[in-house]
Order: sequence, then structure tokens, then C-alpha cells
Amino acid sequence: MGFSLLDIISGYENLIIVDSILTGEKEPGYIYEMKIEELLEGDLKPAHYAGIPDLYLLAKKINIPFPEKVLILAVEVKDPFEIKEEFSDEIKSKISEIEKKVEERIKEFLIT
Repeated sequence: MGFSLLDIISGYENLIIVDSILTGEKEPGYIYEMKIEELLEGDLKPAHYAGIPDLYLLAKKINIPFPEKVLILAVEVKDPFEIKEEFSDEIKSKISEIEKKVEERIKEFLIT
């Protein structure tokens, strides 16, 4: 979480991130595909100490290698701030569909 993630991803050519997002614009389970540039322009508030845009900007500023090819998949959720062991009922009922879509998109990403 936060800036420590930069140590993990630095030096890789490809980066795939699957995370949750709360926009209130779509139903829970909807999968957004985003680019870092969109996150830089947007007004999203990370639930973590630092978000991907923060890591990207820091890496560029202090010359830390950042993956050139990035896939960000964000799954709409109802409440990203509630911490529990299980998925919400809304996500649980769609988990197979979400997994299938995420897996398909990751395969496409890795092929291109």
C-alpha cells in the first residue's frame, strides 16, 4: 500500500492493477478500465496512503523506472472503506462474471 508499492513495481515493463473504486455512477461489479493519464486528470481520492497517480508522479520526478505498459481495472463497489473478510453481497453475486471479464482483459493486455 502507498509508496512502498513503488519498490515492488519499479523495473517491470508491464503493470496490471485490479482494485476497487467508488464512483456512484455504475452498479457494484461494473469494471472500469483506466489509464494513468485519466487518473492524473480526475478527482479520485485514493483509499490508500498514496494512489497510482502519486506513485507515477514520484517515480518520474526522482527517476525511478515505472512500467511503460499499465492496465488498471477498477471494480465499482458499494463501500470501499468497510473492511471485512468477504465480498459484499452485491459483488459476491457477480464474482464469477467479474473474474471472467478481468481474466479476459488481462490475457488481451499481455498478448498486445
